[in-house]
Amino acid sequence: TPSLRRLFDYALSSVGERSIEEIRALLSAQLDTLTSADGKRQAMAAFERYVRYLQSVDQVAATLAAMPMQQRLDAMMELRRQQLGSDMADAFFADEEAYQRFTLQRRALAENTALSADERAARERELLSNLPESVREPYVAQLRTDADLADSAAIDTLASDADERHRLRSERFGEEAAARMELLDRERAAWDARVAAYRAERARVQSLDAAARQAALDAWLQRNFDEAEQRRIRSLEGIGEI
Repeated sequence: TPSLRRLFDYALSSVGERSIEEIRALLSAQLDTLTSADGKRQAMAAFERYVRYLQSVDQVAATLAAMPMQQRLDAMMELRRQQLGSDMADAFFADEEAYQRFTLQRRALAENTALSADERAARERELLSNLPESVREPYVAQLRTDADLADSAAIDTLASDADERHRLRSERFGEEAAARMELLDRERAAWDARVAAYRAERARVQSLDAAARQAALDAWLQRNFDEAEQRRIRSLEGIGEI
């Protein structure tokens, strides 16, 4: 399950401070409190596969970085299933991969000049309908936020003063919507600040090997973003948009 991956990432976040043997022992002790003896055996076997997967990513990191985005995503999906098996790879990465595929397909759709606006919109709705619900709902919520901010942006160009901006928004959208837009302004600014902080953290751990770097970043994401936000960050990062 995704929660097992989060447990592994949390355990591996201390790579560099503890040896892999110490991390393995700590994880083993934690599993004693979480599951049965058979469950622990299965989880520890999965942990070893996950560590080997991260090591294999480290070995091919330079090759992956040189690939076009779609080819890189395909290569990562194949590598995950080779190293983890289909069930584990799907449980750990399926939502993230679905969002990445959707983003790349949507980008290709936007660049397809042979389609009319109506055809493009219809195909985009089809792409959206094919997303798993766990990915689609946060994305649709973000679309609503973006649409509200786009409407507000037109007013922002007319009024830099907060009071005047509130007046124009109230006239155009109503008092309740104006208050909501001001809240969205603050949320977007806070999101941008958190993304910038993530970029800074990623730069800070860049010198670590791939397993340690990924574990450190996963732990950082878990501390600073909720589950849907983590999926969004990983997905956008995987296709080079963060």
